[in-house]
Amino acid sequence: PLRVNGGVAKFVQWHVSGVPASTTSNKTPPNVSSAGGPEHEAARERFLAQLDLGVMLPLFFDGLREPTQPCQFLAHAGLKELLEASHAARVGPVVPQLVLPIRQALNTREPETIRRTIKAVQQLARVPGVEPGSGQTVGELLGPYYRHILPVFNLFKSKASLNSSKGDYSSGLGELMDETMVLLAAVGAPDATREINRIVPLWTPPPKENA
Repeated sequence: PLRVNGGVAKFVQWHVSGVPASTTSNKTPPNVSSAGGPEHEAARERFLAQLDLGVMLPLFFDGLREPTQPCQFLAHAGLKELLEASHAARVGPVVPQLVLPIRQALNTREPETIRRTIKAVQQLARVPGVEPGSGQTVGELLGPYYRHILPVFNLFKSKASLNSSKGDYSSGLGELMDETMVLLAAVGAPDATREINRIVPLWTPPPKENA
């Protein structure tokens, strides 16, 4: 039976047939494929537009903690498609529901789970506003939740944790955290940089460009 983490496994059981419950590698499950052509793309866009993000986004963010396939793959791929096809009017109201699964995934302290989660947070922060030309994104709505999302960054940016985390920083996890904080500061509220630096004191904000 599929291991149930949140509801991702149930989603797999309902919507995917013939996909193995787990694999020994992180390769894309062989029976999960995509069709091409304009008709398929139009149908896909209609399907994504009709989904209830209040249900689906928490489901897939929760699935980031899933260590087995195909749930791990579907959580990653599902989030990517949902967020790329959405805007702030759809995603914004759901942000408070995403904080708990994001925090739970980060608090596993498992490097690959953290890596997947941070990349998903980046995707979330880049979701455009209702008016694409405004430059606004969902990232600004994450400000009140920095204190829930960012504390674990301190563990991987401290020298002590580098010695006990099997070189996770040197393999790119620390750099990914830095990249994420720079992104959150760029798309956040005017005081975002100060707030991020308060929560993660070891982070050095990039110098401001001269106007």
